[in-house]
Amino acid sequence: MIAACFPLPGGTLLLPRLVSDHEHAPYFAEISILHQLSILPNKPRAEKAALAPIPLCTWYVLSIEAAALAVLLFICKRLLIFNNIKPTLV
Repeated sequence: MIAACFPLPGGTLLLPRLVSDHEHAPYFAEISILHQLSILPNKPRAEKAALAPIPLCTWYVLSIEAAALAVLLFICKRLLIFNNIKPTLV
């Protein structure tokens, strides 16, 4: 869930915002993510947690985000090039 969160212009995250109740607890999922990130591991297991591999789903989501960013940059570049070409009047 952390890797799939997309920030919105208002500063909230898209996926947690969609799963939260908008009337009673609009930031419940974001608070849950913050809680999971703030938990410290137990002392005996701290070395094992530090050496844990990154899950494949994280790399999958990051590759999709990188591909989307590349497409957006390509579109922006094409629009800038297209707007810089001025038609000549005959």
